[in-house]
Amino acid sequence: MPRSPELSSDSGSTVPAKTSFKLVARFDEPGSWMYHCHILEHGEHGMMGELRVE
Repeated sequence: MPRSPELSSDSGSTVPAKTSFKLVARFDEPGSWMYHCHILEHGEHGMMGELRVE
């Protein structure tokens, strides 16, 4: 039986097309953190960016 993406122990999630999700995270270190989709072409459509933690 496949594992549910919501129960993944890594830092990735599967988000179905035409949906959204809320991310809750704790950052213990300030700095710039990148988020991205693993489909490189998606980076051109807003699925890649940077979070700045102060």
